[in-house]
Amino acid sequence: MGQTFSNWWWSDVDSQIDDDDMLAWEQMTGFTPNQIRRLYRRFTQLDTANRGYIVAEDLMAIPELAINPISNRIIQLFVHDAGTNPSRSIEFPKFLTTLAVFAPLTQAHKRFHDTNEIKQWEARQKHDKLQFLFNIYDTHGDGFIDQQELFSVLKGLVVGGMSDEQLRFIVEQTICEADNVGDGNISFDKFCHVLESSDVFERMSIRI
Repeated sequence: MGQTFSNWWWSDVDSQIDDDDMLAWEQMTGFTPNQIRRLYRRFTQLDTANRGYIVAEDLMAIPELAINPISNRIIQLFVHDAGTNPSRSIEFPKFLTTLAVFAPLTQAHKRFHDTNEIKQWEARQKHDKLQFLFNIYDTHGDGFIDQQELFSVLKGLVVGGMSDEQLRFIVEQTICEADNVGDGNISFDKFCHVLESSDVFERMSIRI
C-alpha cells in the first residue's frame, strides 16, 4: 500500500530533523515530537527563500502577529540574541524556544508524568512568560520599567478613545501601585508580584 499523505508529511519532516536535535529540543522546550514537527513545517513555510533561517520581515507573514499593535516590539524580542550578523537571522532553534514561552501550562501533562517534574516545568514556564512580557515593556533593556517605557508600549496598545493625559494618569497610578520602594521604576520582582494572581498565564498561551 502507498503512503498516506499524513505519513508522507511526517516522514518528510523527520528526514530533515536529526534524532539528537529532536531529543534536545523536547527537553529544552517541553514540546512533544509532533508539536516540534508542526512548528518546523511552519518555519519552513515562513522561510520562502529557502535560506535555512528567517528574518524579522518573514514573521509578519503570521496573521496573528501582523495585526498585533505592538508587533514590532514582539519581533524585536524574537530577533534578540539571534546573532551579530547584519541580517539578524532567526534559525529554527531560536524560533522554537521563543514559541515555547507561549505553550499552555497544561503542556507539562503531555510531556511529563512525574508530579515534581510537572511542578518544576510549570514554575519555569510561568517565569518565562512573565520575563517575556516584562521585556516587552523594558524597551531600554536595563531590567526596569519606567514611566516613559510603560507609556510608550501602552500607547501602542490603546486604539483611540483615550488622550495622552488620561494614559499618563494610568501610567502614574500603575507605577505608584507597583513601586514599593519609591524609585519610580518597576523591577522584574515587582512586576511578578503584581501579576502573580492574574490570568496572564492563560492569556499568554497559544495552541501549538
